[in-house]
Amino acid sequence: MTTTTPLTFTLPDGTSTVTIQPSQSTNPNKKHSAYSVHLNSHLIATWEIDPTLTTRVSPAQVLDERAEFDIVRHLVLSSHRSDDNGVSNGNGVSNGNGVPNGNGVSNGNVVSNGNGVSNGNGVSNGFQNDPSHSPSDLEHTWISIYALWLLHHDLDVIPISSPCNSTMTTYLINTGLAAPSPFESTDTDAGRTLLLAREAFWQAAGSPSPLSWLRSRPEASYPGFNNSLGAFASQQSFTRRGNVCTTHPLRPPKPSPGTVVYSRYIVSVGQHLQLVHIDASDPVHFSAYARWQNSDRVNHGWRERGPDSKHAAYLESQRKDAHTMSLIFLWDGEPAGYSEVGWAKEDNTSCFASSNCGIHIGEFDQLSHILVGEEKFRGGKRYQAVATSIKHVCFLRDPRTTQVMAEPRVDLPSVPIQARFLPQERKKRVQLPHKQAVLFALQRERFFQEGHFY
Repeated sequence: MTTTTPLTFTLPDGTSTVTIQPSQSTNPNKKHSAYSVHLNSHLIATWEIDPTLTTRVSPAQVLDERAEFDIVRHLVLSSHRSDDNGVSNGNGVSNGNGVPNGNGVSNGNVVSNGNGVSNGNGVSNGFQNDPSHSPSDLEHTWISIYALWLLHHDLDVIPISSPCNSTMTTYLINTGLAAPSPFESTDTDAGRTLLLAREAFWQAAGSPSPLSWLRSRPEASYPGFNNSLGAFASQQSFTRRGNVCTTHPLRPPKPSPGTVVYSRYIVSVGQHLQLVHIDASDPVHFSAYARWQNSDRVNHGWRERGPDSKHAAYLESQRKDAHTMSLIFLWDGEPAGYSEVGWAKEDNTSCFASSNCGIHIGEFDQLSHILVGEEKFRGGKRYQAVATSIKHVCFLRDPRTTQVMAEPRVDLPSVPIQARFLPQERKKRVQLPHKQAVLFALQRERFFQEGHFY
């Protein structure tokens, strides 16, 4: 994909703006094409493109005569490290809360600041304890790769040349953000070809902590402790409730109500999407939730119409239930809909979905539910973005999750939309105690290969 127009997006903090646009090569002796990357309107890097330098991108098992090749991109970071290099407040990432007050998003709840400590503003800035810190080369590298993937969102692999800085090369390889080309014979860093993989990037490989799409992981919320574990420690737990009687892993605690759980700019929509742990004590959250559930359209699928007391009791039961978490999602800070994500093993659905479905529910598999509450936020592109982001939360919050399930009512208009816009399998119709549903299963590998993150 080649574009002649700038592409602009915001980072997960919701305020720092990145633009990638066509530009001239940084080498005056060459007429290469290039793309410049700007953070908050200041140049941080340039992607150099020499059309004469290509490499193989097909896997090793593909026959040589059928192999595909692509141009090797070369990243040149700006040498500026002064106050005018695009660094906001000395840290390169806004330290504001990224969401206007009064929109129903808490600005005082625990969200990691890069080392697992809240900075009191509800959104990470990564460098609150070191105001003299400027973005490192590694952070600018990741931001530049993010921009490249949004520009080339239709590719699976992008070849790049190894940076001259050995630390940067080691960072790319050790984090899984890039892999050495299997067709290269040299082991030296200089001139080495690396392959960026789409699926690795969207699994957050190499992402700086303050720039993670997943904004809160309570199990990693203490600086210097537990950060190397990678996932919540596995230990046996037990649930006996309703139709459920099963052993399962103990689940990690949920973040405080009002905490931003996920944040990502959706280029195809042109707005920033946030998922927030719903806070029933927040009038903005509660009034929106109650209004949506009492609408005829939503009530057809959810059957939760009722007085405020009923809605308050439901949200309180959700808050106390360790296996599920209620989320409100917002477009540019405006409440748009509601979602639930949960662990499938101890959910009622598992009792009815295992038989004759060709599906095995694993210990860390999850499920999700979605309702779009506001009419103006309906539509295929927005639904695809919200559904993709909710599934993204599930896969990011535990790397052991291999599939995410869904079981919407069979007659909902969102069913064909789900089948069209998500790379998931439609398993079968299944009769649940409260509805006839369609069982969908989304596999981790396929999601990161085919999911629409643009």
